[in-house]
Amino acid sequence: MNKIIVDEEKVLSINNAIVFLEIAVKEVTINIKGTVLINDLINTLENEVVTINLAPGSSLVYNNFSKGKVKNQITINQENNSTVIYNYSLLVTDESSLKINVNIKGSNNNCKVNVKAVTKNKGFINVIATGDITKNVINNNYLENIRILMENDEENTILPNLFVSSNNIEAFHNATISSFSKEDLFYLNSKGLSEKLAKELIMKGFLINNLELNEENKLLITNML
Repeated sequence: MNKIIVDEEKVLSINNAIVFLEIAVKEVTINIKGTVLINDLINTLENEVVTINLAPGSSLVYNNFSKGKVKNQITINQENNSTVIYNYSLLVTDESSLKINVNIKGSNNNCKVNVKAVTKNKGFINVIATGDITKNVINNNYLENIRILMENDEENTILPNLFVSSNNIEAFHNATISSFSKEDLFYLNSKGLSEKLAKELIMKGFLINNLELNEENKLLITNML
């Protein structure tokens, strides 16, 4: 796996590669060609503006993790015959916001956006996810899954938007905000875990299983939680 630290260039091109990415500039454009896997697991900035452009016929899996205070904006642009799976897990401990914009401008595209956040301490998050599918395009599939799990009593919001100007597409969004399941906590307590350890176990599984990672990178995330 190649490691790329983006600390100067604001435009990055990735072609048929597996990349461990560390972004150290506030704005970056990533151009994708071919089959690409990106693990973006080291959050070094509070504010990031990331634009991802897919060339026709490209495929991208993007695993993203952030911890602490997050104020990020992600834009994904698809033309024709491309596939994106964008997975983002967040451990939120302060006032945070996330904007995800997906622009589907061509035909025969697939896009899945999976966001899972855990809020703890004084953390809360406002998530705005927008899927914009232009007219005169066909055979596009778009899905948003956004879930927030609260360990505190702060107020969180999810605003899912779908702007669909074509009939021959499938577009869905799922959004949930919930506390820890009493049934799950009771079950883990019955196995001898304290409530604190039970919540930690649930939280880790919730966030890590959202990301398509190998065991080494799963351990990396576990050590950061």
